[in-house]
Amino acid sequence: MVPLEDFFELMVVERPARVPGTAVYLTSNDTGTPPALLQGLLHMRAVHEKVLLLTIVTEKIARIPNRERVEVIELQDGFTRAKARYGFMETPDVPQVLERSEFENHSLEYVTFFLGRETVLPNREAGMALWRERLFAFLTRNAQPATAFFGIPPSRVVEIGSQIEL
Repeated sequence: MVPLEDFFELMVVERPARVPGTAVYLTSNDTGTPPALLQGLLHMRAVHEKVLLLTIVTEKIARIPNRERVEVIELQDGFTRAKARYGFMETPDVPQVLERSEFENHSLEYVTFFLGRETVLPNREAGMALWRERLFAFLTRNAQPATAFFGIPPSRVVEIGSQIEL
């Protein structure tokens, strides 16, 4: 994971085009640059005017009070980092999070959600037994899509994929 400070330095050097609208990058890491954002910059040389780096965290308690749900940190150059917390009995709803007052500038009408998608490839070389790798790859392919789990409209999603050999 590339530190966000290094990403901002790369933006100064590369001078990407700024695209109108808001990009929401869902990321499990709340400190670095999401790989989908870095790949988008390196391959397309473009970054949205507003970028929200959103991390969804499931806590070990059943429910999180609404007033404690979202933490927002304004960064530089139109970037915002947010962490939305849910209890283990709650279902995350990303569009509902974006409708909160903390995100007045993020109209869902102009939001594109970027998700990273890893395709797991079995590898015959050293590591796990081949049958275990194939089983893991099968389970990964058949897992519930992130769009369904997070309540994101599929028509607003762009997936940036990578392949990982086990």
